[in-house]
Amino acid sequence: MKRTGARRKKTADGLGFKEIGDLALALGGTVRQGTKHNYIIQLPTQRAVPLAESTHAQQMLMPYFRQATDYSNREILDAMRRGAW
Repeated sequence: MKRTGARRKKTADGLGFKEIGDLALALGGTVRQGTKHNYIIQLPTQRAVPLAESTHAQQMLMPYFRQATDYSNREILDAMRRGAW
Protein backbone atom coordinates (compact mmCIF):
# COMPACT_ATOMS: atom_id res chain seq x y z
CA MET A 1 0.00 0.00 0.00
CA LYS A 2 1.35 3.39 -0.96
CA ARG A 3 2.02 5.81 1.87
CA THR A 4 0.66 9.32 1.33
CA GLY A 5 1.64 12.57 2.98
CA ALA A 6 4.60 13.45 5.15
CA ARG A 7 3.04 12.29 8.41
CA ARG A 8 2.54 8.60 8.94
CA LYS A 9 -1.19 7.85 9.17
CA LYS A 10 -2.36 5.78 12.11
CA THR A 11 -5.66 4.56 13.50
CA ALA A 12 -7.07 5.86 16.78
CA ASP A 13 -5.33 3.04 18.66
CA GLY A 14 -1.95 3.66 16.98
CA LEU A 15 -1.75 0.99 14.26
CA GLY A 16 -0.32 2.15 10.94
CA PHE A 17 -2.45 2.38 7.81
CA LYS A 18 0.33 0.87 5.72
CA GLU A 19 0.64 -2.26 7.84
CA ILE A 20 -3.12 -2.83 7.95
CA GLY A 21 -3.41 -2.25 4.21
CA ASP A 22 -0.51 -4.63 3.51
CA LEU A 23 -2.21 -7.27 5.66
CA ALA A 24 -5.48 -6.89 3.72
CA LEU A 25 -3.60 -7.20 0.43
CA ALA A 26 -1.80 -10.32 1.71
CA LEU A 27 -5.21 -11.86 2.41
CA GLY A 28 -6.27 -11.30 -1.19
CA GLY A 29 -8.29 -8.17 -0.45
CA THR A 30 -8.33 -4.75 -2.00
CA VAL A 31 -7.68 -1.32 -0.53
CA ARG A 32 -9.15 1.72 -2.22
CA GLN A 33 -9.44 5.36 -1.34
CA GLY A 34 -12.79 6.40 0.05
CA THR A 35 -14.69 9.66 0.07
CA LYS A 36 -15.70 9.90 3.73
CA HIS A 37 -12.87 7.69 5.05
CA ASN A 38 -9.23 7.60 4.01
CA TYR A 39 -9.38 4.00 2.77
CA ILE A 40 -11.89 1.19 2.31
CA ILE A 41 -10.76 -2.43 2.84
CA GLN A 42 -12.61 -5.17 0.99
CA LEU A 43 -11.80 -8.85 1.57
CA PRO A 44 -13.28 -11.58 -0.62
CA THR A 45 -16.69 -12.72 0.68
CA GLN A 46 -16.74 -9.89 3.26
CA ARG A 47 -18.40 -6.51 3.46
CA ALA A 48 -16.23 -3.43 3.02
CA VAL A 49 -14.84 -1.81 6.17
CA PRO A 50 -13.50 1.77 6.52
CA LEU A 51 -9.97 2.62 7.56
CA ALA A 52 -9.50 6.15 8.90
CA GLU A 53 -7.75 7.98 11.71
CA SER A 54 -10.91 7.60 13.79
CA THR A 55 -11.01 3.80 13.30
CA HIS A 56 -10.36 1.69 16.39
CA ALA A 57 -8.59 -1.22 14.72
CA GLN A 58 -8.87 -3.60 17.67
CA GLN A 59 -12.65 -3.09 17.82
CA MET A 60 -13.51 -2.84 14.11
CA LEU A 61 -10.81 -4.56 12.10
CA MET A 62 -9.80 -7.42 14.39
CA PRO A 63 -13.26 -9.10 14.26
CA TYR A 64 -13.30 -8.47 10.49
CA PHE A 65 -9.96 -10.24 9.96
CA ARG A 66 -10.83 -12.95 12.50
CA GLN A 67 -14.01 -13.86 10.63
CA ALA A 68 -12.12 -13.99 7.33
CA THR A 69 -9.14 -16.02 8.59
CA ASP A 70 -10.02 -17.93 11.79
CA TYR A 71 -6.78 -16.70 13.41
CA SER A 72 -6.73 -15.73 17.10
CA ASN A 73 -6.97 -12.11 18.26
CA ARG A 74 -3.31 -12.14 19.31
CA GLU A 75 -2.14 -13.41 15.91
CA ILE A 76 -4.24 -10.81 14.10
CA LEU A 77 -3.02 -7.95 16.29
CA ASP A 78 0.61 -8.99 15.74
CA ALA A 79 -0.04 -9.23 12.00
CA MET A 80 -1.66 -5.76 11.95
CA ARG A 81 1.43 -4.34 13.66
CA ARG A 82 3.83 -6.07 11.24
CA GLY A 83 1.76 -5.85 8.07
CA ALA A 84 2.13 -9.58 7.33
CA TRP A 85 1.53 -13.00 8.81
